[in-house]
Amino acid sequence: MSNWDDDPFALDDDPLDGLDFQQVEGNSANKAKRSRPKRNVLLLAIVSLALGAAALVIGSNGGAWATVAVGVVAYLLAVASDLRSRRMRRLQRNYRRPWPTALLRLAVYWVVVGAAWLAASGLAAA
Repeated sequence: MSNWDDDPFALDDDPLDGLDFQQVEGNSANKAKRSRPKRNVLLLAIVSLALGAAALVIGSNGGAWATVAVGVVAYLLAVASDLRSRRMRRLQRNYRRPWPTALLRLAVYWVVVGAAWLAASGLAAA
């Protein structure tokens, strides 16, 4: 019976021999690249919430078209935040949907609907 040590076709040089995995993973440039997309998602979420609040204020003052325009931009930013977060998780092979950005998307949607309702009721009363 022969074992793997006697294999005549075995390669003698290991391509990973001498490679320090701790040094490659601990590189500060890699850490900066990984944290930057997370900041982008957070920035998109904050801008989306701010625009949603602005849409509510504009809607309560009766600006119908401005409410719709600001609301659409707010919702699209929430969608972009959700999709970017999902893409980052997929690259990490984590296929669960990120619930904070999904909730953000829903919240901004309902804020925009409420703002549009306020604007429409203000136009109907005028």
